[in-house]
Amino acid sequence: MDKKLQSLLLTTLFMVVPFLMEAKEFVYKLDEIYTIKLGGKISLSSRDADIKIVGSDRKDVRVKIYRKVVIRGFYNTNEDKFKVDVFEEGGDLYIKEVSRKWTGGVMVYTEKEYTILVEAPNNVNLKLDGDDDDYIIKNIEGSIKLDNNDGDVVLENCTGKDFDLKLDDGNVEISDAKGFFSLYLNDGNFTAENCSFDELDVRADDGDIYIETFIAENGGYNLKTDDGDIRIRVLGGGGEFEVQHDDASIRTSSVFKTSYDSEHRSKFTLAGGNSKIYLRTDDGRIDLIASR
Repeated sequence: MDKKLQSLLLTTLFMVVPFLMEAKEFVYKLDEIYTIKLGGKISLSSRDADIKIVGSDRKDVRVKIYRKVVIRGFYNTNEDKFKVDVFEEGGDLYIKEVSRKWTGGVMVYTEKEYTILVEAPNNVNLKLDGDDDDYIIKNIEGSIKLDNNDGDVVLENCTGKDFDLKLDDGNVEISDAKGFFSLYLNDGNFTAENCSFDELDVRADDGDIYIETFIAENGGYNLKTDDGDIRIRVLGGGGEFEVQHDDASIRTSSVFKTSYDSEHRSKFTLAGGNSKIYLRTDDGRIDLIASR
Protein backbone atom coordinates (compact mmCIF):
# COMPACT_ATOMS: atom_id res chain seq x y z
CA MET A 1 0.00 0.00 0.00
CA ASP A 2 1.22 3.46 -0.83
CA LYS A 3 2.67 5.11 2.30
CA LYS A 4 0.70 8.32 1.75
CA LEU A 5 -2.53 6.36 1.39
CA GLN A 6 -1.69 4.29 4.45
CA SER A 7 -1.04 7.41 6.46
CA LEU A 8 -4.32 8.94 5.27
CA LEU A 9 -6.29 5.83 6.21
CA LEU A 10 -4.71 5.69 9.66
CA THR A 11 -5.40 9.37 10.24
CA THR A 12 -9.02 8.97 9.14
CA LEU A 13 -9.44 5.91 11.36
CA PHE A 14 -7.91 7.75 14.30
CA MET A 15 -10.35 10.63 13.82
CA VAL A 16 -13.48 8.58 13.15
CA VAL A 17 -13.23 5.78 15.72
CA PRO A 18 -13.58 8.04 18.80
CA PHE A 19 -16.81 9.46 17.42
CA LEU A 20 -18.14 5.91 17.16
CA MET A 21 -17.34 5.37 20.82
CA GLU A 22 -20.02 5.93 23.42
CA ALA A 23 -19.63 9.20 25.32
CA LYS A 24 -18.92 8.78 29.02
CA GLU A 25 -20.72 10.97 31.57
CA PHE A 26 -19.42 11.85 35.01
CA VAL A 27 -21.99 13.48 37.30
CA TYR A 28 -21.55 14.87 40.80
CA LYS A 29 -24.50 16.14 42.87
CA LEU A 30 -24.86 17.60 46.34
CA ASP A 31 -27.83 19.31 47.98
CA GLU A 32 -27.58 19.66 51.76
CA ILE A 33 -28.40 22.02 54.64
CA TYR A 34 -25.66 23.13 57.08
CA THR A 35 -25.57 25.22 60.26
CA ILE A 36 -23.56 28.43 60.71
CA LYS A 37 -23.18 30.86 63.59
CA LEU A 38 -24.63 34.38 63.50
CA GLY A 39 -22.31 36.51 61.37
CA GLY A 40 -20.20 33.47 60.50
CA LYS A 41 -17.91 32.99 57.52
CA ILE A 42 -18.46 30.93 54.39
CA SER A 43 -15.18 29.91 52.79
CA LEU A 44 -15.54 28.60 49.23
CA SER A 45 -12.70 27.22 47.11
CA SER A 46 -13.59 26.15 43.58
CA ARG A 47 -12.46 25.94 39.99
CA ASP A 48 -14.21 26.74 36.72
CA ALA A 49 -17.72 26.98 38.18
CA ASP A 50 -20.73 29.25 37.79
CA ILE A 51 -21.40 30.37 41.35
CA LYS A 52 -24.45 32.07 42.79
CA ILE A 53 -24.62 33.17 46.43
CA VAL A 54 -27.89 34.62 47.72
CA GLY A 55 -28.53 36.05 51.17
CA SER A 56 -31.89 36.07 52.95
CA ASP A 57 -33.34 35.97 56.47
CA ARG A 58 -32.77 32.21 56.76
CA LYS A 59 -30.65 30.90 59.68
CA ASP A 60 -28.90 27.98 57.97
CA VAL A 61 -27.04 27.44 54.71
CA ARG A 62 -28.12 25.42 51.72
CA VAL A 63 -25.37 24.22 49.39
CA LYS A 64 -26.40 22.82 46.02
CA ILE A 65 -23.78 21.59 43.56
CA TYR A 66 -24.25 20.05 40.14
CA ARG A 67 -21.35 19.06 37.91
CA LYS A 68 -21.51 17.01 34.72
CA VAL A 69 -18.61 16.21 32.40
CA VAL A 70 -19.03 14.36 29.11
CA ILE A 71 -15.95 12.96 27.36
CA ARG A 72 -15.54 11.04 24.12
CA GLY A 73 -12.18 9.77 22.87
CA PHE A 74 -9.16 7.74 23.97
CA TYR A 75 -8.31 8.78 27.51
CA ASN A 76 -7.64 7.92 31.12
CA THR A 77 -9.38 9.99 33.77
CA ASN A 78 -10.25 10.21 37.45
CA GLU A 79 -13.37 12.31 36.91
CA ASP A 80 -15.30 9.71 38.89
CA LYS A 81 -13.26 10.72 41.97
CA PHE A 82 -14.28 14.39 41.86
CA LYS A 83 -15.56 15.49 45.25
CA VAL A 84 -16.43 18.63 47.21
CA ASP A 85 -16.03 18.63 50.97
CA VAL A 86 -18.49 20.74 52.97
CA PHE A 87 -17.91 20.96 56.70
CA GLU A 88 -18.58 23.19 59.70
CA GLU A 89 -15.77 24.35 61.97
CA GLY A 90 -15.95 26.89 64.78
CA GLY A 91 -19.35 28.04 63.60
CA ASP A 92 -18.06 28.77 60.07
CA LEU A 93 -18.75 26.79 56.89
CA TYR A 94 -16.09 25.52 54.48
CA ILE A 95 -16.77 24.38 50.91
CA LYS A 96 -13.72 22.97 49.16
CA GLU A 97 -12.92 20.86 46.12
CA VAL A 98 -10.68 18.03 47.29
CA SER A 99 -10.35 16.11 44.02
CA ARG A 100 -9.35 17.82 40.81
CA LYS A 101 -10.16 16.26 37.48
CA TRP A 102 -7.27 14.61 35.65
CA THR A 103 -7.63 13.41 32.10
CA GLY A 104 -4.92 12.22 29.74
CA GLY A 105 -5.00 10.93 26.18
CA VAL A 106 -6.97 12.19 23.21
CA MET A 107 -10.29 13.84 24.06
CA VAL A 108 -12.22 14.30 20.86
CA TYR A 109 -15.26 15.79 22.55
CA THR A 110 -15.76 17.26 26.02
CA GLU A 111 -18.65 19.10 27.62
CA LYS A 112 -18.95 20.45 31.14
CA GLU A 113 -21.67 21.97 33.29
CA TYR A 114 -20.70 23.06 36.79
CA THR A 115 -22.91 25.16 39.06
CA ILE A 116 -22.74 26.01 42.76
CA LEU A 117 -25.67 27.60 44.58
CA VAL A 118 -25.29 28.85 48.15
CA GLU A 119 -28.37 30.15 49.97
CA ALA A 120 -27.19 31.77 53.20
CA PRO A 121 -28.14 34.18 55.99
CA ASN A 122 -27.60 37.70 54.70
CA ASN A 123 -25.26 38.55 57.62
CA VAL A 124 -22.55 36.04 56.65
CA ASN A 125 -19.02 36.98 55.61
CA LEU A 126 -17.57 35.49 52.43
CA LYS A 127 -14.05 34.31 51.59
CA LEU A 128 -13.93 33.12 47.99
CA ASP A 129 -10.95 31.55 46.22
CA GLY A 130 -11.58 30.77 42.57
CA ASP A 131 -9.88 29.77 39.36
CA ASP A 132 -11.84 30.64 36.20
CA ASP A 133 -15.09 31.04 38.16
CA ASP A 134 -17.99 33.41 37.49
CA TYR A 135 -19.82 34.85 40.51
CA ILE A 136 -23.24 36.38 41.12
CA ILE A 137 -23.61 37.51 44.75
CA LYS A 138 -26.83 39.07 46.07
CA ASN A 139 -28.10 40.50 49.36
CA ILE A 140 -25.00 39.85 51.49
CA GLU A 141 -24.48 42.26 54.40
CA GLY A 142 -21.13 40.94 55.63
CA SER A 143 -17.60 41.40 54.30
CA ILE A 144 -16.58 39.92 50.96
CA LYS A 145 -13.03 38.82 50.15
CA LEU A 146 -12.53 37.32 46.70
CA ASP A 147 -9.44 36.11 44.83
CA ASN A 148 -10.18 34.78 41.34
CA ASN A 149 -7.90 34.05 38.43
CA ASP A 150 -10.19 34.59 35.46
CA GLY A 151 -13.92 35.31 35.52
CA ASP A 152 -16.66 37.88 36.01
CA VAL A 153 -18.12 39.11 39.30
CA VAL A 154 -21.54 40.70 39.85
CA LEU A 155 -22.46 42.06 43.31
CA GLU A 156 -26.05 43.19 43.84
CA ASN A 157 -27.36 44.83 47.01
CA CYS A 158 -24.32 43.77 49.02
CA THR A 159 -24.35 46.33 51.81
CA GLY A 160 -21.39 45.24 53.91
CA LYS A 161 -18.65 47.77 54.60
CA ASP A 162 -15.57 45.76 53.62
CA PHE A 163 -14.84 44.51 50.10
CA ASP A 164 -11.47 43.14 48.97
CA LEU A 165 -11.37 41.76 45.42
CA LYS A 166 -8.46 40.55 43.28
CA LEU A 167 -8.89 39.32 39.72
CA ASP A 168 -6.54 38.71 36.81
CA ASP A 169 -8.98 38.89 33.91
CA GLY A 170 -12.68 39.65 34.15
CA ASN A 171 -15.30 42.32 34.67
CA VAL A 172 -16.65 43.48 38.03
CA GLU A 173 -20.10 45.03 38.49
CA ILE A 174 -21.43 46.28 41.82
CA SER A 175 -24.49 48.22 42.91
CA ASP A 176 -25.80 49.71 46.17
CA ALA A 177 -22.52 49.13 48.06
CA LYS A 178 -20.97 51.23 50.81
CA GLY A 179 -17.97 51.35 53.09
CA PHE A 180 -14.44 50.33 52.07
CA PHE A 181 -13.90 48.82 48.63
CA SER A 182 -10.55 47.54 47.31
CA LEU A 183 -10.10 46.05 43.84
CA TYR A 184 -7.07 44.94 41.85
CA LEU A 185 -7.94 44.05 38.28
CA ASN A 186 -5.38 43.04 35.69
CA ASP A 187 -7.49 43.11 32.53
CA GLY A 188 -11.16 44.02 32.71
CA ASN A 189 -13.71 46.73 33.45
CA PHE A 190 -15.16 47.91 36.77
CA THR A 191 -18.64 49.39 37.12
CA ALA A 192 -20.15 50.66 40.39
CA GLU A 193 -23.67 52.13 40.46
CA ASN A 194 -25.59 53.93 43.22
CA CYS A 195 -22.89 53.39 45.85
CA SER A 196 -21.81 55.22 49.00
CA PHE A 197 -18.14 54.41 49.40
CA ASP A 198 -16.21 55.84 52.36
CA GLU A 199 -12.92 54.66 50.87
CA LEU A 200 -12.17 53.36 47.41
CA ASP A 201 -8.98 51.83 46.03
CA VAL A 202 -9.23 50.55 42.44
CA ARG A 203 -6.26 49.58 40.31
CA ALA A 204 -6.53 48.18 36.81
CA ASP A 205 -3.75 47.46 34.33
CA ASP A 206 -5.95 47.48 31.26
CA GLY A 207 -9.62 48.39 31.61
CA ASP A 208 -12.22 51.10 32.11
CA ILE A 209 -13.49 52.34 35.48
CA TYR A 210 -16.99 53.76 35.93
CA ILE A 211 -17.97 54.91 39.43
CA GLU A 212 -21.31 56.30 40.59
CA THR A 213 -21.11 57.15 44.29
CA PHE A 214 -21.78 59.57 47.11
CA ILE A 215 -18.54 61.12 48.39
CA ALA A 216 -18.12 60.71 52.15
CA GLU A 217 -16.83 63.42 54.47
CA ASN A 218 -13.05 63.01 54.86
CA GLY A 219 -13.15 60.05 52.48
CA GLY A 220 -10.21 58.70 50.51
CA TYR A 221 -10.49 57.61 46.88
CA ASN A 222 -7.74 56.22 44.66
CA LEU A 223 -8.47 55.16 41.07
CA LYS A 224 -5.76 54.09 38.65
CA THR A 225 -5.73 52.42 35.24
CA ASP A 226 -2.73 52.17 32.93
CA ASP A 227 -4.66 51.92 29.70
CA GLY A 228 -8.33 52.78 30.09
CA ASP A 229 -10.93 55.45 30.81
CA ILE A 230 -12.11 56.71 34.20
CA ARG A 231 -15.61 58.14 34.63
CA ILE A 232 -16.93 59.35 37.98
CA ARG A 233 -20.47 60.52 38.66
CA VAL A 234 -20.72 62.16 42.07
CA LEU A 235 -24.17 61.67 43.59
CA GLY A 236 -23.46 63.90 46.58
CA GLY A 237 -20.61 65.36 48.62
CA GLY A 238 -17.44 66.79 47.19
CA GLY A 239 -13.76 67.55 47.64
CA GLU A 240 -10.54 67.91 45.70
CA PHE A 241 -9.94 65.83 42.58
CA GLU A 242 -6.29 65.42 41.60
CA VAL A 243 -5.64 63.96 38.15
CA GLN A 244 -2.29 62.53 37.05
CA HIS A 245 -2.13 61.89 33.33
CA ASP A 246 0.28 61.34 30.45
CA ASP A 247 -1.83 61.42 27.32
CA ALA A 248 -5.36 61.77 28.62
CA SER A 249 -8.41 63.81 27.68
CA ILE A 250 -10.17 65.39 30.67
CA ARG A 251 -13.78 66.54 30.65
CA THR A 252 -15.66 68.01 33.61
CA SER A 253 -19.15 69.34 34.20
CA SER A 254 -19.46 73.05 35.04
CA VAL A 255 -19.70 72.55 38.83
CA PHE A 256 -16.08 71.39 38.95
CA LYS A 257 -13.67 74.33 39.34
CA THR A 258 -10.13 74.10 38.01
CA SER A 259 -7.53 75.03 40.68
CA TYR A 260 -4.41 73.80 38.90
CA ASP A 261 -3.58 72.60 35.40
CA SER A 262 -0.32 71.45 33.80
CA GLU A 263 0.83 69.00 31.17
CA HIS A 264 0.72 65.97 33.47
CA ARG A 265 -1.26 67.11 36.52
CA SER A 266 -4.57 68.85 37.08
CA LYS A 267 -6.70 69.68 40.13
CA PHE A 268 -10.41 70.34 40.40
CA THR A 269 -12.63 71.18 43.36
CA LEU A 270 -16.26 70.26 43.91
CA ALA A 271 -18.19 72.06 46.62
CA GLY A 272 -19.93 69.94 49.23
CA GLY A 273 -17.10 68.19 51.05
CA ASN A 274 -13.42 67.87 51.82
CA SER A 275 -12.49 64.42 50.55
CA LYS A 276 -9.39 63.65 48.49
CA ILE A 277 -9.92 61.90 45.18
CA TYR A 278 -6.84 60.78 43.24
CA LEU A 279 -7.13 59.65 39.61
CA ARG A 280 -4.46 58.33 37.27
CA THR A 281 -4.51 57.08 33.68
CA ASP A 282 -1.57 56.84 31.34
CA ASP A 283 -3.54 56.65 28.13
CA GLY A 284 -7.27 57.22 28.43
CA ARG A 285 -10.08 59.69 29.05
CA ILE A 286 -11.29 61.09 32.35
CA ASP A 287 -14.84 62.35 32.87
CA LEU A 288 -15.95 64.10 36.07
CA ILE A 289 -19.71 64.52 36.44
CA ALA A 290 -21.85 65.66 39.36
CA SER A 291 -25.58 65.01 39.72
CA ARG A 292 -26.62 68.46 40.93
